[in-house]
Amino acid sequence: MPTVKLRPRFIRRSIDPFNNSTPAIDRHVLYVPVTDVPAGIVMAAGMKPPKTRWDIYRDVQASLLDKNCTPGLFHMKNRGITIVARDLRKIEEDEYDLDLSPGQGIVDGSHTYRLILEMQQNSDVTLPKKQFVKIEVLTRVPEEWVAEMAGALNTSMLSYTDTLLVLQDALAWIRNELKSETYYRTIAWTESERGTYDARDILAFMTCFNIFLYANTGTLHPVVAYENRAVVLTSFEQDSKQGHTYAKLRPILKDILTLHDTIQLEFPKLLERSGKTFNEVVERASKKPHEFPFLSTRSTERLAKGALLPVLAAFRWLVEADPATREVKWRIGFDKVLERWRMASDRLVALTVEKCREVGDNPDALGRSAPHWGALHKEVAFLDLLAKPTPAPAAPAPPPSRPSA
Repeated sequence: MPTVKLRPRFIRRSIDPFNNSTPAIDRHVLYVPVTDVPAGIVMAAGMKPPKTRWDIYRDVQASLLDKNCTPGLFHMKNRGITIVARDLRKIEEDEYDLDLSPGQGIVDGSHTYRLILEMQQNSDVTLPKKQFVKIEVLTRVPEEWVAEMAGALNTSMLSYTDTLLVLQDALAWIRNELKSETYYRTIAWTESERGTYDARDILAFMTCFNIFLYANTGTLHPVVAYENRAVVLTSFEQDSKQGHTYAKLRPILKDILTLHDTIQLEFPKLLERSGKTFNEVVERASKKPHEFPFLSTRSTERLAKGALLPVLAAFRWLVEADPATREVKWRIGFDKVLERWRMASDRLVALTVEKCREVGDNPDALGRSAPHWGALHKEVAFLDLLAKPTPAPAAPAPPPSRPSA
């Protein structure tokens, strides 16, 4: 009979409201630092984990590592791990023995458990010390109930629709456009694939430049590209049936990806050059360098996503629709777009740092701030207008000739 040690920081016990006679089913809720989650907890007998959704897996991993989110909220955004056990005994303060009978173990949260153990063993990442996971332990549950509980608790994962699988036909033109690029295989096109980015990311980047949905003359900005990629997917799905505005971005799609990596790579260097020490918006790799697949390079530093997308979307100002084809194009050519980025970069860095301080040094809040997206867009527009050459003044008219005598 395996025994595993749990070291919770907080624990609460309650008796099941239905099965409360002696011996009652006890429900223990423990909050355990993710750094202290022990290996060796098995899955309950007969439990079959659902197919791994790598897109969800990556989002959960980002939350676990406090990336692109408010730090320390993992235990509030994740359902945690539920375990059926024979007993949970207190050994000393903040230390408990978890006793498992044959057939008992994890009935929900196996993906969360596996992810935490993987991150503990991954030498390329460092788990936050103030990150917790909720572990719920049910003791004295009748053996015949375990399989039914496991099945019910995992229903939500089993029934989750593979949205990207449904959208494969709609995504076909994007895949065809990028298929010859070296970074094509770094993009996960379905939920079951792994990649540096996935199809939802590509659509989010495109949303930043969709002038048909977010006109340069309007007050609405594509905050949704950062805030809710599920809405981006829904919007793309509807757009692929009518409107087809995303398809009109095809001529600049590769440029968008290049600009994305250029800003993400160069911003931290500009921040350092300016003398500003502002680590909140810069993600530093502790061991393995960050990948920049659209530039075929790596770096130990990159701009946090919450700071990156508002800057990227500001360059929507340089996009216009071709009156003849209705497809979009750069008003000044992509080489000039890169020049505009470098011309505007100091101001965009300053505005990003200033706004991030206003929102509590939180890049996630920065990415959700519509006024910030608007301010950066206006700044690019202003600097672009300044960069336009001023027409030369007309030559003065020659003085009238004197009539001859």
